[in-house]
Amino acid sequence: MPRAIIFDMDGLLIDSEPLWVRAEIEIFAEVGVSLGEDDCALTKGLRTDDVIAYWHARRPWDGHSPAEVEARLIARVASLVRDEGRAR
Repeated sequence: MPRAIIFDMDGLLIDSEPLWVRAEIEIFAEVGVSLGEDDCALTKGLRTDDVIAYWHARRPWDGHSPAEVEARLIARVASLVRDEGRAR
């Protein structure tokens, strides 16, 4: 029987929000969508698929499916967390 379960690591074990913002700006730029930090704040707290759908509806892109962009975003965040993430 577990003694404790952590349901949300984001902000508890590591402050990954700045890494998510960087990844969003980078990955969306790769598909031609220019975002800034203020833009990213509009979708803060949404599930990743909802972030992708939000921007695809407002600034549609061609050449990559929303699922591909989502996978690239998650992979980039994982890379940033692995390389730069610091435990609190």
